[in-house]
Amino acid sequence: MAVALLLAGAIFTQGQQPAVVRGVVKDVRPGDGFLFVTPAADPDKKLRMFDIKRARFVDVNGSEIKAGDVKNGDEVEVETTDDGKTAQQVRIVKRATSPEKPR
Repeated sequence: MAVALLLAGAIFTQGQQPAVVRGVVKDVRPGDGFLFVTPAADPDKKLRMFDIKRARFVDVNGSEIKAGDVKNGDEVEVETTDDGKTAQQVRIVKRATSPEKPR
């Protein structure tokens, strides 16, 4: 009985919190609605593709931005739906540093 309740609780809580993938932006294609991220926690560094057509984008300071404002090299947290492929929200954790131009 206790095991059944424990399993039921695990299934119930699993749907409550969306998965969060942290990584570095490899490519962003706002026109096509896709974001490509190399996850930080993946030892194989396999590229993951997310559908961003309905995602909300948030900058480092918490303000809402557009998908086109995300740049390659930005560190992000992607909050996904249950399928793990559709982004609900993309938060920029750290902006990519651009190399200084020679004078």
